[in-house]
Amino acid sequence: MKFQINSELLLKHLSAFSGALSQSTSTSAVIDCFKFETHSSGLSQTMPDIASKPTSSLKMPSIEFYEGPAPTRLVGFNAARCEKKHLGTIHFYIADRLFDCTWYNPDKYIPLLKQYDSVIGPDFSQYADMTYDERYYNAWRNRTLTVHWQSCGVNVIPNVTWSLPDSYSYSFAGIPKHSIIAVNCTAIRGYNLSKYLWLKGYEEMLRQLEPRQIIRYGDRMPNEDETISIYFPNERLQRFRRLPRKPRIRKSILMSNQLNLFNYGW
Repeated sequence: MKFQINSELLLKHLSAFSGALSQSTSTSAVIDCFKFETHSSGLSQTMPDIASKPTSSLKMPSIEFYEGPAPTRLVGFNAARCEKKHLGTIHFYIADRLFDCTWYNPDKYIPLLKQYDSVIGPDFSQYADMTYDERYYNAWRNRTLTVHWQSCGVNVIPNVTWSLPDSYSYSFAGIPKHSIIAVNCTAIRGYNLSKYLWLKGYEEMLRQLEPRQIIRYGDRMPNEDETISIYFPNERLQRFRRLPRKPRIRKSILMSNQLNLFNYGW
């Protein structure tokens, strides 16, 4: 899950929360749009009935229970495409543009995915300043690819993501209870509102799914259940934190140097 906060739009979403779940006409139109894109992207040829198997009122595909071992190493999809030794578990906690190709040609990457021990389900972004339908759409794409790859023999760990409170109606629908799941908290630790939204969704996820184990990607968050979590750091953020920092020049020293240059006539 990735949060980008636009305060004006966020307040609009929160104020409309009580009525968001009753947008039956809008949701129906979006589902029709999904079916069209499924057909145009080629997914309908490999999964002709994927959108016709409702598991909730919002028709999210149902993911299978993951029974495999927990990951011991995570590697981003973009890096996995370049690796010679295929060890560990692939994740999609990277920029959407780096794995958009899997949506438009999902079968092409199945041989690569099968070479790894397991794969964490896709993570198309659900930014807080997106509309309800846009967030629903990306959640549906995440779930659809997961179900398709599972049906093709790929060991996929359900990826659980949410955004605003109005997303809870579909974020956990179709995900099996008591399974191993994966949860990401990239790019929220430095923002109080983002942390609040993440933790509220985390509590709801625990209540609804009762996961057996959580594969956690990113920094540890306060008040999460560490007893059932296995933590993996954000490798890109770790590399950034290891970069040498430029020394800060105190403003008083800088002004003093400028004054000296003035006095010497430079």
